Amino acid sequence: PFSLDFSFLSLKEITEPLDENLFQTTSLSKPLFMNAKEHQDFLDKNSSLYANALGFVKNAAFKGAIIHSPKELIDCLTQLKGMLKTQDFIPIFTSRGALSLSLKKPSPSVIFSDLSSVLSCTKLPLEDAKYLASLEKPSIKASLKSVFKDTFKNDEIIAQLPYDPILNLLCHILQDEGIEFVFIHANNPQEALLHYEALFKTPKRLITPTKKFVLENNLSTLPFKDELEFLSATPNSIVLYFSFKRPTRLLLHANGSLKTLLSVSFDFNQIFNTLKQDEKASRMLQNYATKFPDFYVRIAGLSKYNLGGTNLLDFFRILGFVLGYSEDFCTQSVIPLAKECLRPKGPRIDYKILKDNSLKMALNFSKIMHSAMSFRLAGVENEILSLGILDSLAEFLGNFIWDN
Repeated sequence: PFSLDFSFLSLKEITEPLDENLFQTTSLSKPLFMNAKEHQDFLDKNSSLYANALGFVKNAAFKGAIIHSPKELIDCLTQLKGMLKTQDFIPIFTSRGALSLSLKKPSPSVIFSDLSSVLSCTKLPLEDAKYLASLEKPSIKASLKSVFKDTFKNDEIIAQLPYDPILNLLCHILQDEGIEFVFIHANNPQEALLHYEALFKTPKRLITPTKKFVLENNLSTLPFKDELEFLSATPNSIVLYFSFKRPTRLLLHANGSLKTLLSVSFDFNQIFNTLKQDEKASRMLQNYATKFPDFYVRIAGLSKYNLGGTNLLDFFRILGFVLGYSEDFCTQSVIPLAKECLRPKGPRIDYKILKDNSLKMALNFSKIMHSAMSFRLAGVENEILSLGILDSLAEFLGNFIWDN
């Protein structure tokens, strides 16, 4: 399980006989999961237990006819493989409900046959990808390697491994034909060609692995009609709101009201003037103008637009333009470039707090721009610097929330 982690200092072989009573357990009416040996035997063509789903799956049927034996199961899955090659969608009902499989119609959701296929197609490092093979069989959002973007018709996918025995067997049969992944689409359960029930189920989870722990993602559009309904549903919480269309907000919800923890408001002309008036920053601007004369002319020309706002993602658009990543200040460039980075971390960008006369806290946008432009001057690669901008923001927000 990804919820358990072990580190062994050493391994020692035990040579003396062990008391067999130590290993006697109460038999369970239903298996909790297939163990590694059972998985191996189930998928091994040379094993007597090959494709024997007894004890793990019940009520298996193909085109309405009950599947009675391992041979029938193999025949049905082989037929399914042939249909996948010729038809756009094949509806099935799995341990996680109804879905359609496709080899022809790309989808953001993809089931890979094994971990090596995931590592071949995506930029996931092994330490993150290994969670896909854990007992819970979660899914992870992954950036694709450039060479595979056209195949998947996406820059990012949600990757997972087969999460029940039948899917696993089907993927192995597809692998015999050199097919390493299959696209997943939503489907109506009444249409299923293949239907079965697993005697054990793992909930559908989208996770983000980090160095210390695993974060579960439950991202969705909040179905609240108004702020009062939102307040009643989320007592005593910190609300971090990011949107491409609406203002960024960091709020504390306590005692029935929302309090702004951090003001996010910027004015480009004010930021630029602050940089010009600071001794170190003004030297940086002079060096920037020398090294990137075209960029600097464009940056200086931004003053006529009175750019500003309360959306941090709008600021990133302008920052991407200032760094020379985009041809205009309306295009998001920092976020897409960060997704292309193969490194786990970027440089530390200077996110600092400003306090006004009323002691309200606000983000110091001049420091962010000064820091990012300095790294650009130093020759840091676009993707690495972009990751640093987002990575440092996440670290800053985490520390800020913890301190407050």
